[in-house]
Amino acid sequence: MSLATSLYDALTAINIPKNQAREVVEALEHKMTTEFATKSDVALIRADIAVVVSRLERYEEMTKTEFAAVRNEMKAEFAAVRNEKGAEFAAVRGEMRAELAAVRNEMKVEFAAVRNEMKAEFAAVRNEMGAEFAAVRNEMKAEFAAVREESRSLEYRLVVKLGGLMVTLFGVFTAVIALLR
Repeated sequence: MSLATSLYDALTAINIPKNQAREVVEALEHKMTTEFATKSDVALIRADIAVVVSRLERYEEMTKTEFAAVRNEMKAEFAAVRNEKGAEFAAVRGEMRAELAAVRNEMKVEFAAVRNEMKAEFAAVRNEMGAEFAAVRNEMKAEFAAVREESRSLEYRLVVKLGGLMVTLFGVFTAVIALLR
């Protein structure tokens, strides 16, 4: 008796309608035949895995020696590139030093020319400012002399007025004292 028949009989025995029992059995049979592996399927897969493992082991032995050879070739190639690039970098470094020295010399010449122009410009400004300053100084001296003169004139007038006021007050005091006596 097959598993499908036994399952069908068990389902109909517990009062499941025959068409539903048939559908369940067919679905289970479909799942078992399409998705589940049999012992023989597993044995075939195991045999395939054993073949792949043995091939990988042989390949691993081959690749170790090949990788060692490639590694040695790469080391030699990198050393050659390093030497070649080192020489090129040294040449570029020398060119850069020469170029920088030329730029420095050009900058020194330009800087000296600018410095001389600035000195001449400052000298011209000093001369202009000196003449202007001398003119302002002379004007200020004349103004101060005029202010001093005005100040003396005011001082003399103030002394005269104070003197007159004192004389007047002295005369008034003596008259007041005479009256008070």
